[in-house]
Amino acid sequence: MTGLILALLRSFTLLASIIILTWNAKWFPSGRADHRASPEKEAATIKTAAGYLRQALDDMDSEGTNDVIIVLNEMINRQVAKELIKEIGRTNLNLAAVSQYRRHNNKIDYQQDAVATTLPVASANFSHWRKAAPKIGNQPPRGMVIAELIVAPAVTSRVYAVHLKSNYGAKTDEDYAKNRAKRHNAVQELLGLEKLPKSKKKRNEAMPAIIAGDFNADAWNDEFAQETIFNDLKNAGFENPLEQLPAEERITYPGYGQWKNRTYDYIMLRDFKVLEKPKIIPIEDISDHNAVILRAEAISAP
Repeated sequence: MTGLILALLRSFTLLASIIILTWNAKWFPSGRADHRASPEKEAATIKTAAGYLRQALDDMDSEGTNDVIIVLNEMINRQVAKELIKEIGRTNLNLAAVSQYRRHNNKIDYQQDAVATTLPVASANFSHWRKAAPKIGNQPPRGMVIAELIVAPAVTSRVYAVHLKSNYGAKTDEDYAKNRAKRHNAVQELLGLEKLPKSKKKRNEAMPAIIAGDFNADAWNDEFAQETIFNDLKNAGFENPLEQLPAEERITYPGYGQWKNRTYDYIMLRDFKVLEKPKIIPIEDISDHNAVILRAEAISAP
């Protein structure tokens, strides 16, 4: 068995080392759902948050030699995301794409997703989720940012930034079921873009992929025992690096009461090798979510 594993490892090539970070910043930088804080307060919040993220990057990559991918949730708009990325101050770190989700009343949402990176960007855009089962109210909110990044010559990795439907406000079993369906529909749409070829030869040609962000579901909590998204991702070839951590070290949503100590934020990887296991970065004075960071290398078939 050991010989077989070594032979399989030799059949792949590890590419450049990449630091991957995801964070739900909570209505950033105002901390409010429907209106802005003062310019002075927002500027101070951006500076403080950038300090947390910069330190997390430096702790994992003190020499600054690794490329970086950052997935952000709940940016108020593109300008705010650009200011945060600029304030982080990482060399060559630029905004690849920001969503422009609209609410049902057609107003721009204050919960935009973003991808920033030091890698070359082949393409980047966003889309709302397409309408899924609208008759039973299972249309997911928001959508996804998709960025295709060049991780090595002739090797591209697709990065998805997502923020799935939460259970906030749910009171009945029917409410919870509808929320599960919305998360399921969103992940199924995404995986439809990432469907792997049946042919082993063509499977090896599939690009590495990252799905990151706030899933609003906990892979280990009994409340989400009926959730399908984690098995769906696993069956599609995605690994969950947070499985490397004990329960007390993988809390991304400290919460309170019945919502206390949840794991809602994930970096799911396909065809990546984790080089440094995930770390959780507390940023509790700004957001109700902690950040997740890890170091990995893309794997390419020869």
